[in-house]
Amino acid sequence: LAQVLAQRNGKKLVVHLTGFNEIEMTAEQTRFINDMCLQFIRNAVVHGIEHPDMRLLCNKPEVGRVDLSLIRLADGGVELNVRDDGRGVDYDKIRNQAIFKGMAKAEELRKWNNKQIIGLMFKPGFTTAEDASADGGRGIGMDVIVSRVQRLKGSIKIASRSGQACQFIVTLPGVVTVASEAA
Repeated sequence: LAQVLAQRNGKKLVVHLTGFNEIEMTAEQTRFINDMCLQFIRNAVVHGIEHPDMRLLCNKPEVGRVDLSLIRLADGGVELNVRDDGRGVDYDKIRNQAIFKGMAKAEELRKWNNKQIIGLMFKPGFTTAEDASADGGRGIGMDVIVSRVQRLKGSIKIASRSGQACQFIVTLPGVVTVASEAA
């Protein structure tokens, strides 16, 4: 799927997986982790990884990279770590889109810190994509992930370095049971 998405979006991508074959989970848990991975890869391709010519101009390899790792925590929970070497979070673009969509006023957003700005990414219908496509830009996905993670009493952390990388860390507590829901 990652290669199909990359090709459709005119990008080059390699995906590295670690730990997925070493952790036993129920079929339901596996589906939930899969759903999250697919959404994070989709976001990396659509929003993060630059086109090959832009990557070269930024002194990056032509081929973007997404690393996904899954580890079992001491409490029996799991941690999903997803990192791409794309452009990172564009806080100004998020602010501008929030103003355009009427989610907040410019004066208000100027007072917000980056953590508050990132929170907008998880609002239903929010996207910074220029156009909607089969791969993204419809504002569906991140809101579903965060609501499912919160229902499971998990957490999502985001780290970003402008022009260099974006990382999502999803922690789910032990005895994870996933409520059925289409993602």
